[in-house]
Amino acid sequence: MWILLIGNPTALDQNLQVISHPLGLQLLLTGQIDAHFTTPPFQFQEVEKGGGVIIKSSDIFGKTSAASVFMTEKFYNQYPEFGKALYTAIANTTKLVNEKPDEAAKILS
Repeated sequence: MWILLIGNPTALDQNLQVISHPLGLQLLLTGQIDAHFTTPPFQFQEVEKGGGVIIKSSDIFGKTSAASVFMTEKFYNQYPEFGKALYTAIANTTKLVNEKPDEAAKILS
């Protein structure tokens, strides 16, 4: 989006710094940085403490996931049962979190 405004996709590169999300939250809240591109739960904490949303990753990339799991086709072909079991475990966990969040929290704690 800002590329359209400034016309140069690398114009801001000198002003970007990669930092951990907890540190970004701390620096933003203490006024040591002006913006922070982050993920849950830090984005919610930043908004709760007075931060404002400028842009969301979904505005740039469309509907996406904050976390992904990848494996090579070679690995999957060598261990197809593992790939299927991993997918099933992630799907079941997602269903549990969405349908029974209290139970999921208890298991996690």
